[in-house]
Amino acid sequence: MALLPLYIIESGFSNIAAGLASSAYLFSSLLLRPVSGRITDKKGPYSVLVFGAVIYCAAASLYFLSIPVALLIVMRAIQGVGYGFDGTGIYALATAYIPDDRMAEGIGYLGLGQASATALAPLMAISLKNTFGYQTAFVVVFLLSALTLAIFLLLRLTDKSIRTPETNEKQEHLPDPDRPVKKETILSRIVNMNAVKPSLLIMLIMFAGLTINTFLVPYATLGGIANPGIFFTVQAVMVILGRLTMSKIELKVGSSVIIISGMLFIFICLSGLTFQLTLPLLLVCGVSYGMGLGVVHPQLIAKAVLAGGKGNRGMASSTFFMFMDTGSTASGFVFGAIADAAGYTAVYAAAAAVALVTLFLYLVMRKRKLIA
Repeated sequence: MALLPLYIIESGFSNIAAGLASSAYLFSSLLLRPVSGRITDKKGPYSVLVFGAVIYCAAASLYFLSIPVALLIVMRAIQGVGYGFDGTGIYALATAYIPDDRMAEGIGYLGLGQASATALAPLMAISLKNTFGYQTAFVVVFLLSALTLAIFLLLRLTDKSIRTPETNEKQEHLPDPDRPVKKETILSRIVNMNAVKPSLLIMLIMFAGLTINTFLVPYATLGGIANPGIFFTVQAVMVILGRLTMSKIELKVGSSVIIISGMLFIFICLSGLTFQLTLPLLLVCGVSYGMGLGVVHPQLIAKAVLAGGKGNRGMASSTFFMFMDTGSTASGFVFGAIADAAGYTAVYAAAAAVALVTLFLYLVMRKRKLIA
């Protein structure tokens, strides 16, 4: 995520092309989310996980070849298909084990794996590129993708408890004789309507936040910061700290205070990036963004999954990530155009405005009791 936009820009292409690489990955993931959710609820998470990992690994095997940038973007889109299946399957698998009353906490712990990778990957990727070149970095991407596939296959063989959805979850799909049967619509086949409200909030957060993944490295590099990957390391450390302490804080102040505070942290980060970048400012923004995203994401996905119901957690998860991918996909197109027209400072000013609107929308939803 951090290296590919820089590679495209240094190859002589525009910011729009760099944004397209991120958007293609997320757009293809978005298209497959409804399918992955329904398959997960019907067949269980492991089939979805292995299938997604095979596709992801196959696409990664072509990165280190000398291929045109256009084909590289196509490969990124194919990887997005694998990401769409794996993202849904992992969360559906985890929520089958996490108690409902500790859902946000459990999802927060689940995210520690991603946070740990975020702490190391951008710094590692840029260091590999600076020392050995892009091709070596892409070889490492492929090896890690292959390792992921091997782990999923091992889990499938060793975990006998969840091969298919649990019986009690299947029972929730049976018609209730005391309730009229609702006709399934095209929309209900695509999204879980109960999960839409928290999903809408994460869509706006990711629309603003993906500007960091896509444009921060070239922005900071142009500003004279040698290895801006340190931002992602600091961000990830704060994500880990936020998720480790979130459950204790939630018991004292409630989930609403955590969500509001997290959104404010995200706004502070994006606002800070509108100033002339220095290393201390970059680190402060990394702390702020990591703390904000680290607590907001698990809180919102927990609300979406619990609202969806036990028998529909695959669809609820896919709805959440479908909205998240929608915001992320649109971000590359919209902010790529802003970057080319007005520069990176304008990108982060606009992103900060979106973050502020998201906070206002959550407050309105909460006041009208539209969200728990």
